[in-house]
Amino acid sequence: MLYIRVDGNEKIATGHVMRCLSIAKALRSLGEESVFILAESYGVPIIEKEGFKAVCINGSYDKITEETEKMDEMIASHRIQKLLVDSYFIDETYLEHLRRNTSLIYIDDIGGKIYPADILINYCNYYDRFRYKERYGNTDTKLLLGCSYAPLREEFSHRRERQFDEFREILITTGGTDGYNMAYRIGVAMAECSTLRNIKIHIVSGRFNTHLSELRELESRAGNIVIHHNAGNMAELMMNCDAAVSAGGTTLYEICYCGLPTVCFAFADNQLDGTGRFGEEEVMINAGDIRKNPDRAVRRIVDNICRLAEDSGLRRRFSDKMWKLVDGNGALRIAKEIQAL
Repeated sequence: MLYIRVDGNEKIATGHVMRCLSIAKALRSLGEESVFILAESYGVPIIEKEGFKAVCINGSYDKITEETEKMDEMIASHRIQKLLVDSYFIDETYLEHLRRNTSLIYIDDIGGKIYPADILINYCNYYDRFRYKERYGNTDTKLLLGCSYAPLREEFSHRRERQFDEFREILITTGGTDGYNMAYRIGVAMAECSTLRNIKIHIVSGRFNTHLSELRELESRAGNIVIHHNAGNMAELMMNCDAAVSAGGTTLYEICYCGLPTVCFAFADNQLDGTGRFGEEEVMINAGDIRKNPDRAVRRIVDNICRLAEDSGLRRRFSDKMWKLVDGNGALRIAKEIQAL
C-alpha cells in the first residue's frame, strides 16, 4: 500500500494531485492500492471520483512542516511503509523526520536542495541543470530523472499518426485556476484574428477557474469557440487539434506525447525553466513569462499560432521532436520502482 501526501485547491490548482493520481493508477495496474492524505478537503472529490480513498488531516497546504505530529500518528495508526510526498512547502527536516519511520518518495521539480528520500523523481526537461547525480552521489537515494518518467494520465496511452495537410482546430489550456484570465484574453484575440476566423477554438476551463462566466459569454458571441469546463477528454482534444496554446506544467508533457505543435507560456516561477527549455530546444514556441505584460504576451501567442497555421512543415518539425521526448510510460516506470521498495 502506498500513501500519498499531496494537496490541490483554488490557489495551487490540481496539477500535483493529477500527477499523483497517474502514479496511483499505474500502481493499481500492478496490484497495489494507494491512499491519499490531504491537508484540506478541496482535492478530495477529484481523488474519490477516481476510486481512491482520501484522508483529510485538517491542516494547511502551505504549512505542511507543522503537521509532523499528525503525520507521525498517520504512519503509526495506518502502518504506512511507503509514502510519496508532492509539495513545494516541505523542507529537508520534514522529509528526514518522516523517513525515520517509513520509506519515502519525493517529486522534485525545483532542485534547490538535497532531499532525504529513498526515491527522488524529477521528470522535467530541465532536470540536468540541478546536477542530481553529482549532488546525490554520496547518498542512497535512487534518482528517477528525465521525461521518460513523466507521469501522464492513463488516457494518454493510445496516440495516432498526426496529419499536417490541414489546419482546422486549436486548443487553449491555461491551468486549473488561470489567475491572469489568459484563456479569455487569448480567445478574444483569436476570435478577432482574420487568419483564424474559420478555425475552431477549444478553450479548456479548469476546475477552479473563476472566469467561467466570461468564457461562456465569449462562447455565445463568437461562432468558432467551444468551452470545455473541467474537461475529462484532454487526450482526445489534443489528438484532434492542429495546434495548442498551453501554460507550463505536466500538461506540456501530455502535449508532447500527442505531438501537438504548441505555443507555451509561463505564469509562475516554477514554469519558467520548463517553458524556457522547450523553447531553447525548439520543441515548442515559448511566449515567455506572461506576468510582465499579459497584453503583449497575448499578441505574441496569437502571432505564433498564425505562423503554425500557415506552415505545415513547421508543425511537422515540432511534432517530430515532441514524439521522441515522451512515450507515455512514465507513471508505470515510477510505479514499478515504488513497488520494488
